Amino acid sequence: MTRASRRTQRPLATKAGAAAFLMAAAAACWAGDNFSYTATVNSNSVYKGFAKVDDFLKGFDQAAIESLFAGYTTADAASFSASFRGIPVNVAFPTGGSSLLTFAVPSLGISESFTGATRDESQSQLEDYLKKNGSNILGRLMKEAARVSPNDPVAGNPGSLMGTMVATSFDSAFTAQGSQIVSGPPLPGDQSNQLGIGLRFGSYRMNDVRSSTSTIPLSYTWRFDSDPRKQVVLNMPFTIGSSQGAKMGNFAPSLSFRMPVTNRWSLTPTVGYGAAGSLDLGSVAQIVNGSLMSVYTFPVGNWSVSVGNMAGYYKTVKVSAGDFAADPGLSNMVYRNGIMIAQPVNLFGGDKIIEYSIVDTRYAGSALFMKWYDEAGITIGTARGRDGLRSYLRAGVSYLWSAGSSGFSMKFGYWF
Repeated sequence: MTRASRRTQRPLATKAGAAAFLMAAAAACWAGDNFSYTATVNSNSVYKGFAKVDDFLKGFDQAAIESLFAGYTTADAASFSASFRGIPVNVAFPTGGSSLLTFAVPSLGISESFTGATRDESQSQLEDYLKKNGSNILGRLMKEAARVSPNDPVAGNPGSLMGTMVATSFDSAFTAQGSQIVSGPPLPGDQSNQLGIGLRFGSYRMNDVRSSTSTIPLSYTWRFDSDPRKQVVLNMPFTIGSSQGAKMGNFAPSLSFRMPVTNRWSLTPTVGYGAAGSLDLGSVAQIVNGSLMSVYTFPVGNWSVSVGNMAGYYKTVKVSAGDFAADPGLSNMVYRNGIMIAQPVNLFGGDKIIEYSIVDTRYAGSALFMKWYDEAGITIGTARGRDGLRSYLRAGVSYLWSAGSSGFSMKFGYWF
């Protein structure tokens, strides 16, 4: 089997093709499918949606087309106005019994053709070509998906790998240094190391697509004997998620060094690595990052106010998994800024802290589906600094919003 050289093909954008593409786009917006196409044979059109990339690619083989169109033969022309996670794609077999298969991604300037002994062999060549990443086609598709897809597992939304890494870098400093639940005044002789465990659940609606994530944010903190405010923290969040029937997951360990500058001000540099994958969505990637976080806390009566400011750089690197190998070539500067107000209260038979927060996140660099999002949250927990506790818990909810998107998360953490 050989891949035919690029050549000038007959335009597919006929009136019927244009109408079919509009039908596909409308149906995709209504159904929210991860992958879809409107197939046209002999002026008849049928829409079909897919949750997984393998099912989508197999949707171009002989048996799949025959299941949609009774009486279809290889003598018939077949055209597909498709959506690859929101990216318009055109696929076609010409009339006259030819096995030639054309594949085009107009937004990326991609135009390829494949010729096997049969149409099924041509479809297999296309599938192999995408999976084996010829000319980094898959990487380019992944980069475009981060720009146009609301549920990309790599970047462009708060449940993605990049979104998880940004939140971890910020929370590692802001929660630990700014929260009066977790920090508070240092306790005499409190140099003990601490293990943190928790659970974070998020549910998001981005345009017509719904996604959910569950994260276990494990951490371990080493305190310096000379000053317990100086700490090295290893964060190891595991995340699994689903979106429109597709499974995804990521793991993003990071290492932070909390440095007190004054009694009220601290700086926290963080370096991290993350890996994400979804064979269902045809996407795998690795990200490396570095960030610097500043936290300043000051009292207002018996309340306190903490201001957090973070700047970080996040970049993808090449990764392979299964049949897929690609680097989407994403790189972003991320700015995350927030304010937290802590109110002491007496609840459930003891001193507690209620914290109100609002956080703004902005991305600059590679084009992403969500360039910004804001979160407002409320949290309650034990007043560690007041009660002299060496273990403490914290639980809360937050609401997230952006242009055309919204969601909520629930968080629970326990440190001991």
